[in-house]
Amino acid sequence: MNHQAITPLPEAPESPGNQSSASGGFSPIRHGQGFVKPIVQVDLFLPASAEDADDIEDSYAVSSATALAESMGEMEAVVVKDDEGIRFPIVELSGSALAKLSFPLESPFPYLVLHLKTDGHATIKVVVRDEKYNEKTGTTSKGHKSLEFTNRVTMATIQPDPKGHAQIPMLIVPGWQIVPIHLPSVVSTVWGTRHTMTQIVEVSGNVQLAKGWAAMDVYPDHLMPPHLRAVKPLGRFEKE
Repeated sequence: MNHQAITPLPEAPESPGNQSSASGGFSPIRHGQGFVKPIVQVDLFLPASAEDADDIEDSYAVSSATALAESMGEMEAVVVKDDEGIRFPIVELSGSALAKLSFPLESPFPYLVLHLKTDGHATIKVVVRDEKYNEKTGTTSKGHKSLEFTNRVTMATIQPDPKGHAQIPMLIVPGWQIVPIHLPSVVSTVWGTRHTMTQIVEVSGNVQLAKGWAAMDVYPDHLMPPHLRAVKPLGRFEKE
């Protein structure tokens, strides 16, 4: 996957207040009399690109899920619609067995970020590659792990290698929200290994999904490009 390095916004004006670190661990770098524009590093999977932000139904994962649901007679299992609140197209999953989106990713970035909403059950399954160094033998073993974050359980269950599967409780409050997950911390805590790659992201349940990406950091919303904002910015001549 080609990493997208985005310079999202104009430079911040020079003032003492702009010298402090922004939220999310991001710090603008002062350079001479101005600021170096921040670089937002993301691997985008929904939408597939900035150009596809208004046509998410053309995403392979979305079109495949929609076609499968329709072939099985479940026309409402996966539906693309416009959301007036955030002013973005979204994918609505009905909660049935066919209401599932699977995104191939292949990203080394540590954060998985989803912009979603749910009033019912929701599950985020992530397949990662990991590795562990053995000090006694001086060798590094590599493997795959499966993480399932869900609000359907209240207790974590962990399967050690070779299966390497963990189900982890997740609390999601009502309403639209940006959900960031730091995968290296989870993988290290659960198995004591090092996350090296995120390969697949699968979303299922009663979920409305607007966007998804892997990122080097959790960036403040105002630094994000327009197609990755929590709410789509109004155009120059649009009225609320």
